[in-house]
Amino acid sequence: MPGSLTFIGLGLHDEKGITLKGLEAARRADVVFLELYTSLMPGLSLSRLEELVGKPIRLVDRRVLEDQDAEPLIEEALGGRDVALLVPGDPMVATTHVAVRLRAERLGIRTAVVHAPSIISAVVGLTGLQAYKFGRTTTITYPEKGLLSEVPYRVIAENKARGLHTLCLLDARAEEGRFMTVREALEVMLELEEELGEGLLGPGTLAVGVARAGSEKPVVKAGTVEELMDYDFGPPPHTLIFPGELHFLEAEALKVLAGASDQALAPGKAVRPRSIEGEAREKAEKYVANLDFAFSTLEVHGPGPVGPEALNHVLDLAKRYHEDARRFLEAGKPLTSVAAASYAEGLIDALRLLGLVDFRWPS
Repeated sequence: MPGSLTFIGLGLHDEKGITLKGLEAARRADVVFLELYTSLMPGLSLSRLEELVGKPIRLVDRRVLEDQDAEPLIEEALGGRDVALLVPGDPMVATTHVAVRLRAERLGIRTAVVHAPSIISAVVGLTGLQAYKFGRTTTITYPEKGLLSEVPYRVIAENKARGLHTLCLLDARAEEGRFMTVREALEVMLELEEELGEGLLGPGTLAVGVARAGSEKPVVKAGTVEELMDYDFGPPPHTLIFPGELHFLEAEALKVLAGASDQALAPGKAVRPRSIEGEAREKAEKYVANLDFAFSTLEVHGPGPVGPEALNHVLDLAKRYHEDARRFLEAGKPLTSVAAASYAEGLIDALRLLGLVDFRWPS
């Protein structure tokens, strides 16, 4: 009879972020694995964590969980053992862990999740920005072969149209020892603004940087992009937020909790909507036209390591989102059109970054 697989969140920064429930579950497990590549936990000590859990812990990397579909964990569970996987933050925030859980369930392995603090909840408490006013989360990534992903720019624009804040997770490449900083993320966003020229943000735009959330001395600073570029946040992990429309309590919180100046909070500094419907229609028309051009120039290089079935599935999803974007625009739903177009762009951008397809955006 198969055993079980329990995903246990470690919280933020160090091993003290694990909950009592998580610690009890780890102690009950026959085998304990740990991954640290989805997020940096600078204060974590493997030896201290093993002492807390009371047994050896096996470290696994991206290759094991993604390329090998978590085979070592699956084999242990199929052999009747109770397995625990310790992960940074909350276990199901990273899609990698969702995929592993689904595979385990399909094989008849019982799964469970023990939640823990994550950056998604931490930024609310650290900045004073209201949780229900955050829109879609995005990730700012390092350039790949000289190409920048437009996805974070599009997501911020989409949230802006609704007056919502945008939480930007920053690229983490544990295998390379590279963890993106606030400054690097802002440089990427300014370069995207220069390329796309839609007036979304600039040196005077309000932003909030957070460093080492969950530690005893986290750093939280709100200011203009120009100010944050020169601010010393210290070592990673870092996170970036672009506020939308601010409630007066949120503005006050950014002053008190994040050191924002009156000048940084002046009208026009925050990423805020001009005319929601009008701007959304303008952007939706542009996004749909851009996708028309991109798909007309798209060439498939080959399925590569993902295989033809997976490649065709993702391409089909992108085309469907493209069609949805056009249909929503024609139906007078520009905000929904922008959202659908953003998903389509994200999918084909990802395929291009993987070297599976190539296409051009209109100049």
